[in-house]
Amino acid sequence: MTPAIKYFLRGPYIEKNLPQQYNELVKTIGLDYTKRREVIFMRKYVAPLVVVALLCLPLSASAGAISLGPAPDSEPTYVRLEGTVQEVRGLADNLNPNPAIAMDLADEKRVVLVIKPGTFFLDGVDPLQLKAGDSLVAFYDARVPTVRIFPPQYAAVALLPKQEGIGQVKLDVYDENLLSADGQLLLHIGEQTQVVNLDGTPYEGEVKNVLAVAYYSIVAYSMPPQTTPEKLVVLPVAAPEAAAPATTPAQ
Repeated sequence: MTPAIKYFLRGPYIEKNLPQQYNELVKTIGLDYTKRREVIFMRKYVAPLVVVALLCLPLSASAGAISLGPAPDSEPTYVRLEGTVQEVRGLADNLNPNPAIAMDLADEKRVVLVIKPGTFFLDGVDPLQLKAGDSLVAFYDARVPTVRIFPPQYAAVALLPKQEGIGQVKLDVYDENLLSADGQLLLHIGEQTQVVNLDGTPYEGEVKNVLAVAYYSIVAYSMPPQTTPEKLVVLPVAAPEAAAPATTPAQ
């Protein structure tokens, strides 16, 4: 026994504060006074530490078992906004160099979505027919610098109508494992999954390292969350430069 333990066990305090049944047990099995105090020390202080260490082992093992993809980023690459159109500026005027949509979000915060030639319009959204009162879902690239003005302005990457019963929608780049760039969603392409191009025609390419919009309803809350999407719209890697915005047909 180490000198530190001997010092700690000095005196009868620990022994006399034990339950009488325990004292009788250690006497019955023939332990001398010093050995009994070692048993007391082990029982009161060492054993709880061993239990705590054993409880921590499963946590360490499970943490080491997660090996798919990088750690999730704290923020998504493409940020989703939902709101109601309040004003449409210059979408019907080809001479306007900065067409935009003013939209009020659910928290009554107003944002301005700047429409670029490469903005994608999905699910039948017609930029020429947009009007105040329409409900939209918009995505913008969080990596693109923004001007600090009020209301905030974002370059819209994609716009689609907000529809009841459509489930969830996520725009992101999906890697060779179909893990989103922010690490927050892993896709599994099922037999019922529609994989289409922006114009609605079947996508014939390899579904990996693609910029796509995933439509899904049920999510398995694992790490990372996983889903089998109902539809995956694969967008062109390079944004189209044509004057007319790119659109997909209505669902």
